[in-house]
Amino acid sequence: MTATVVILTFNAAARIEQVMTAVLRQQADFDWDLLVIDSGSHDSTLSTIAGFMSKHPGKIRLHQIANADFGHGKTRNLAARLAGGAIVVFLTHDAVPAHDGWLAAMVHPFAISERVACVYGRQIPWPRSSPNIKRDITNVFQRLGPNNAISIHEKNGSRPGQPRVPTFFSDVNSAIRRTVLLESVPFRDLAYAEDQAFGRDVLDAGLLKVYSPFAAVFHSHDYSLLTYYRRMYDEMLGLRRATGQSLDTSVRRHAIWVAKATLADWRLIMRDRAYSTEDKVLWFARAPFFNVARRLAIRVAASDRTPHWVGRASSLELSLKKGVPK
Repeated sequence: MTATVVILTFNAAARIEQVMTAVLRQQADFDWDLLVIDSGSHDSTLSTIAGFMSKHPGKIRLHQIANADFGHGKTRNLAARLAGGAIVVFLTHDAVPAHDGWLAAMVHPFAISERVACVYGRQIPWPRSSPNIKRDITNVFQRLGPNNAISIHEKNGSRPGQPRVPTFFSDVNSAIRRTVLLESVPFRDLAYAEDQAFGRDVLDAGLLKVYSPFAAVFHSHDYSLLTYYRRMYDEMLGLRRATGQSLDTSVRRHAIWVAKATLADWRLIMRDRAYSTEDKVLWFARAPFFNVARRLAIRVAASDRTPHWVGRASSLELSLKKGVPK
């Protein structure tokens, strides 16, 4: 088994040194190399990468593309073409491996069966990240399986009375068999939620998807209220276009969800020792507004009648006018 770790970068100065340091410390019983694909960074990202390349000659390759050529799906397909390893391991530029066995934990599940198409790992929110994001990330990965065992997902038809097989897949921290991307199930060229579409496509192709909690990374974002709304809008619109699913419901149910989510955030804020007293006061006041923003984004993204200008104003991707890796 061989692997190529791929890091997608764009203006990644805040975390790229931490990410690459953690990757280069990995202990694995197979050969692997590191490929960085940069999409037009104009901060110190490229100089940081160059410094690592000089310290690790022959271990790291840099491939540069124009920012306009970046696409969440198509750039990952490009990475598969450029990779030398049989397994392509993807990291975004702000996902930091939690330990030096991360890479081995990501790659070893492929030995279970030739039908294993992809593996994705656990994401751990940074200790002082916003409570609604911390709660969201924790809940998502708790639902996927226990933290002390891998979970294998296979399409089962989801007959009445059976639990639905989770199609969830995140390419923030993931590994995919190279032949799968090149021959049978490439990423779709979507503006958003390309990973959710990929998770469904893999199962529809009769292949297996594995969740490995041992392959953990630290990853979460801190957004302003407006940026959070815009990010949620992009995610919900991408989910609807990629899978046909929507989380929209009645206004009454949205209101009930906001109330329950805010209470959950307040409980987390009060109990979490990572937050200072100042943090607790700040997030206690802000929590309701972030939960309203989430439900508003779901409602706006679900409607085909949303005016074009509202959609443009609601989109983080369009407001940045750049394809920034997640």
